[in-house]
Amino acid sequence: MRILALTLLLTGLLAAQASAKTLHASAWKGKLIVYTTFSVQDERHKEGNDNVQRANADHVMSGRVRHLLLPHRAGQRNSWLGGGGSLDQLRGTVQSTYTDVDAFRTIDVSCGGKIRNNGGSTLQFRTMMGFSGALKLEVDGFSLVPKEECSREGFRSPTQIDGWPDDWVFGLPSAPHASRTLELQSDWWRWYSTCGEGEEREGSGEPPGVVNVNDGDEQCISGHVVRIHTLLDLKRTCADVKLTYTSSSARERCVRRR
Repeated sequence: MRILALTLLLTGLLAAQASAKTLHASAWKGKLIVYTTFSVQDERHKEGNDNVQRANADHVMSGRVRHLLLPHRAGQRNSWLGGGGSLDQLRGTVQSTYTDVDAFRTIDVSCGGKIRNNGGSTLQFRTMMGFSGALKLEVDGFSLVPKEECSREGFRSPTQIDGWPDDWVFGLPSAPHASRTLELQSDWWRWYSTCGEGEEREGSGEPPGVVNVNDGDEQCISGHVVRIHTLLDLKRTCADVKLTYTSSSARERCVRRR
């Protein structure tokens, strides 16, 4: 029985070794910065009445990338690649105003305060290799809401976002392991206008400006933008990591540090 047990154990070990695969990657550590801005302008002007709402806010988070693996071969995907870390809120401010004027009364409201994550002050983030070969970023529990004090009750800044944008990616160089440092940047915006039937878009780069529509009876000026900028500032810790893995486990070994 003892011989049979040893034989089965040896057979299992050999089978596990045979099913193990290897890939080569580079190891990194560094910093992630997430900068979010809001800009709101909403105006209605017609004879005898002017209604104007404006708001601006910004929010900054920063955290450490503890360990990140990037493949040597461009486009290679594996569940053991990528990394993660935590983000801490550094600051968040918001200012908003609302004015409604007609022949009988004037409503003039100003608000100010903070914009904070609607949960804990520390968030977890993960990076992984996407289908396109780019580095995908996910931030868990991302939800920013304003916390203001206003000169009049019943008003709230339209500056909030609930949930991290889908498919957030950083483009990678073809051979990241050839560099000692990497600065990866990415951005996203959501824009909408309330003029007419309304319009909404998402994208990256420069967002649209305000829409100005005059239908003869009323002039509408509207543009709401939330924009997120991210920076991954990385330093290489190992140029060549040999990753031996199975479906349930992985082992790393740095074979060339520089």
